[in-house]
Amino acid sequence: MKRITALVLALCLALTAAWTAAEELPAEVRGTVSDGIYTNKILGFGFRAEGWVFLTQEALDENRERFNRALGLEDRLVIADSGATILSASLPGYQDSVSVMAYDLGEDAPFYEDLGEEGIMAAMQDPFRENLAAGYTVHAFGMEDISINGYELPCIRAEVSDSNLLYMTHFALVRTCFVSENYLVVLEAHADTPEGALDALRHIYWL
Repeated sequence: MKRITALVLALCLALTAAWTAAEELPAEVRGTVSDGIYTNKILGFGFRAEGWVFLTQEALDENRERFNRALGLEDRLVIADSGATILSASLPGYQDSVSVMAYDLGEDAPFYEDLGEEGIMAAMQDPFRENLAAGYTVHAFGMEDISINGYELPCIRAEVSDSNLLYMTHFALVRTCFVSENYLVVLEAHADTPEGALDALRHIYWL
C-alpha cells in the first residue's frame, strides 16, 4: 500500500503541476494532426476536431499558469521530463476543452499495468480532490465508469466553482486514463455542465 501511495502521489504531482513541452517526448509518442484530426498510432487513439481548435503552445502556457495560480502551485512546481501534454483542443471561446497528457512510466510500467485503470484512478482520487479543493469550491466529486466510443473506462467526475474578486467560474470536469506502450495516458475534459464534459471527451476515438 505504501508503494501504491508513493507512486501515485508522485504521479499526481506531476500531472497537476508539471506541464512540459511535448518535444521532450519521443516524436512517435507525440502524435500528428492532419485535416483537423489528431492521430496517435503508438498510443492507440485519436481526436476528431470538427468545429474545435487545437491550442497553440502559447495558449497551453497561459492555461498552465492560470491553473497553477488557481491551485496555488506557483512556488512548488514539479517539472517531470518524462511527461507532457500531447493534445489540447477546445471549442472556439474555450467553453469546452480536452487535454491529453502522456507520462512515461519507465521501470514502474509493469506495476501500473498490474494496478490497472481502476486501481490507478482509485489511488488518484483523494490527491486530485485535495488539489481541486486548494483552489476551488468542490460541489460534486466522485468516481464512475464511462463509455468512450465503446471503451469502458473508470473516471473521476467533479463540479467546481471559484468566486474570487477578479472573476467567477463554474465548470465540470471528467478525468480518466489508460496505460499504453509503457505510458500512462491521462485524458481530461472541461465544460459548463457534466454532460458537456462527457460529450467533449467523446471526441476521442480508438485505433
